[in-house]
Amino acid sequence: MHLNLLLEASPNPFFDGMWRSPEDDSSLGYRSLRFWRQLVATAERALFDAVVFDRTDAIPRIDPLMLLPALAGSTTHIGLVASPDTAAIPAGTVAEQLGTLDQFTDGRSGWRIDGVAPAVIREAVAAWETSWDHNAMVFDTRTNQMVHPDRVRGTVEADGTAGADPHPCEPTRQRTPTLFAAAHDPNGPAFGEVLLVDPVPVDQAASAVEAVLDEVDAADRSFDEVALTMTARIIVGADDRQVSQVRRHIDRYAGDGTSASVPLVGTAAQVIAQMQAYLDAGFHGFNLVTTPLPSGVTLLADVLVPALQELGLLRQTYEASTLREHYRGYGNNLLSADHPAR
Repeated sequence: MHLNLLLEASPNPFFDGMWRSPEDDSSLGYRSLRFWRQLVATAERALFDAVVFDRTDAIPRIDPLMLLPALAGSTTHIGLVASPDTAAIPAGTVAEQLGTLDQFTDGRSGWRIDGVAPAVIREAVAAWETSWDHNAMVFDTRTNQMVHPDRVRGTVEADGTAGADPHPCEPTRQRTPTLFAAAHDPNGPAFGEVLLVDPVPVDQAASAVEAVLDEVDAADRSFDEVALTMTARIIVGADDRQVSQVRRHIDRYAGDGTSASVPLVGTAAQVIAQMQAYLDAGFHGFNLVTTPLPSGVTLLADVLVPALQELGLLRQTYEASTLREHYRGYGNNLLSADHPAR
C-alpha cells in the first residue's frame, strides 16, 4: 500500500475552523520551519512514500517550494512533492529549480503537474533527460576537466529538433522528478506517474478506477507505469473511546457532522477494513488528510501504521532510495522510456 500525506502550506488546511483548536498548531506553525520539520519527520517515521503539497489560493499562505530544501536537510527517505508556478516562470527555470531540489534530496523530489501545459512538461523533461550524458562529469585532474564538453548539450525536443541551451544541473539518480497529477486534470492520465483521485464512496471505487485507467489507456500508456492513490480524510484512534474523543473534538471546531463525512474513521482495524475495500477495487494507496496537526499525523504513525505492518500491507523499512522507486520498486528510478513527455 502506498501512503502520501497531503498538506497545504497555509493555516487550517482542509478542515475549516480547526485553527481554533488548542491541539492544532497550524495557525501559527505554518510559518515555522520547526512545525514543518516535525510534521514531515513524523510522516517519515511512519514510512509514508511522500508528503504532497496541494496548491491553494488561501490567504495567508507560503510557497511550499521554499520549504522543501529545508525539509530535504531534515529527512532521508520520504519524497517531497510540490509545484512551481509555471504561469509565472518559464519551463527552463522550473527544470532548474526542481533539478536543484532533486540534487538536495538525492532523488526524492516530485513535481505536481496539475494545470501545467503539455509543452511545459515536455520542455522540462527534455532538459532533465537529453541535456546531459550519464558520464558527463569526469573530474579529470590531469587535464583540469571537470565536465566533458561533448557530453553536455542543448536540449533535444521530442521531434528531434534542437531546443534550449544546456540544462545547468547535472543529472540526478531520477533525472526527471517523479510526476504527480490529479486524475481529473486534463493532462494527468497522460503524464502523471502517481495519480491523485478525488474521494469516492466505496461502492463507486471500482468504477472510478476503471474510468481513470480508461484515460490512461487512451493516452497509450501501460497501467504498470501509474499508481492510483485516493485522497481521503482520516480519523483513527487506539480504541473506540479515543475515536469518539477525536470525532467530538473535530465536530466542535470544524462544525457538527464534520466527522461523519470522513470516509476512513475508527480504530486501526476498522480503518484498515475500509482501506482494504478500496484496494480491492483497484486503488494502490491513499493521500491522507488528517487533523489536528501535528497530533493527527502522530496517531497515524503510532496507531495505524503498526497495524498495517503487522498485516503486511505496508513496508517495514524504506527499501529504495529515490521517490520513483518507492512506487515502482527498487531499480526503477528513471522515467519510463516510452513516457509521453519524452
